[in-house]
Amino acid sequence: QAIVEVIERLGDDIGDGLALVAVESQAVRDSVNALRARGVRVVTFISDIPNSQRQRFVGIDNVAAGRVAGSLLKRFISAPSGDVAVVAGSSTLRDHVERRMGFEQVMRTECRHLNVLPWIEGEEMAGVVEEKLSKLIAGNPNIVGLYSLGGGTRGVIGAIDSAEQKISMVTTELSQHTRAALISGTVDAVLVQDPSHEVRSAIRVLRALVDEAPINEKQERIRIEIFMRDNLP
Repeated sequence: QAIVEVIERLGDDIGDGLALVAVESQAVRDSVNALRARGVRVVTFISDIPNSQRQRFVGIDNVAAGRVAGSLLKRFISAPSGDVAVVAGSSTLRDHVERRMGFEQVMRTECRHLNVLPWIEGEEMAGVVEEKLSKLIAGNPNIVGLYSLGGGTRGVIGAIDSAEQKISMVTTELSQHTRAALISGTVDAVLVQDPSHEVRSAIRVLRALVDEAPINEKQERIRIEIFMRDNLP
């Protein structure tokens, strides 16, 4: 794991605290726990590793984000039945796993006419995602919706643009590619978290932990934003 290698390379130079985007693995968990045993404060942001001794997580409620995506997609899909594809960057990222959980909660309880397919894991590489998704769509004319959890979104957009059937789509993170896809109508909605806010918040929280100072919970709350074609910033 690259994260583990960086932590080991830093050694005692890591200082009093560390903020990291966590990957769900035992090796990362062990590294985090070893840091805590040395007295190093540890904060995760964007993606969490909750079964470790990390002290705080800074980021959105990813289960809620998945539920929001499900609630949006059920409104966009007009077909009486069909399949829904899910594309993830990696199953080792806790944020992607939790978004999938929230999405499936809505699909199972409120969209029983829709069948959620096993997720495609694209390793956050656009080319891999486009190839896998294009193959899935070509072999399944019943796909009517898609939720992209994040990573490789340019490949998702390419596959949807090439599809013969109409596929409603909700994706994650606003980029030049998702912005253009919103404007063109390929993407129906984008769920956004503010990464700059998350970085600033992680630094503030880490400093507060090191200084044993109070944390402003309201200030550090990361919100989920929804962008559609008509409210693009």
